[in-house]
Amino acid sequence: MLEDHERETLREVERRLLADDPEFVSEFQARQSHLRGRTIRFGTIVAIVIALLLVGLMLAAGSVGGAVLWIVATAVVWAMWSHSTRKKRRGGD
Repeated sequence: MLEDHERETLREVERRLLADDPEFVSEFQARQSHLRGRTIRFGTIVAIVIALLLVGLMLAAGSVGGAVLWIVATAVVWAMWSHSTRKKRRGGD
């Protein structure tokens, strides 16, 4: 956590940068928002771990077909989710 004087110094640097080069700041913010959309969220990691555990459980139980089914189901759900989030970012319905 930043101390008060450090926070104020950071704000001053931000103000100067915005005043000196507003184009750089806008490009930086655009790239930052683009990268923010690409981060893996905690829920995604949990879902992947659960899917892997279920696949491992199916394989341990000797059900290769069940493991393949979980892999396919996870891939389909991920593809649908990925497609819907891309559509939302572009503004489509």
